[in-house]
Amino acid sequence: MDPETNKIVAQLADITIRNTATIIHDKITASKAKKNDKETIAELTDIISELLSDKQELQRISGYFENELIAQKISDEDLTFIAETVVPTIEKLLVDSDDMMDNLNKIKPLLSRSTFNVLQMIGFNFKKGIGEPLTNLLSDAISGIKEKQNDELSTVIANRDIEYFKLLQDKDAFDRWRSIQ
Repeated sequence: MDPETNKIVAQLADITIRNTATIIHDKITASKAKKNDKETIAELTDIISELLSDKQELQRISGYFENELIAQKISDEDLTFIAETVVPTIEKLLVDSDDMMDNLNKIKPLLSRSTFNVLQMIGFNFKKGIGEPLTNLLSDAISGIKEKQNDELSTVIANRDIEYFKLLQDKDAFDRWRSIQ
């Protein structure tokens, strides 16, 4: 769980412990035992205020978990779009590779809307299971392009330096180079 969810769960546990029937009953009994009507009414009012405040907090926590669930669930329209878009896109990428097309034909049933629905019903989180790794993979690929460019630049610089050293070793070539400069 992420830190925010842990914090919310801790708040939920705190409210649950604070509002058990036994604890509330004990508070009411203690306030009635004082036999002072004004104090009893004030304490009961405080208990009611605390319960109402905790109810609002529970509603906020419930909203948080509802939003988390909604964020993880993919809508039927999105599932249909994914199923109708992913396979044709992969097919376009694999046109020249018969082996890959055979493999794609084997996994096509897994990329159907009904399979997505079943996986989601049993708790598979597509955004964490597929979305985040795909995002990381793309990020790494982009970083790899930059690193490849840096490697190529380093290679060109190293080759230039080698040529400079060759130039320094050949007195006639070095003299010609100096005359050009």
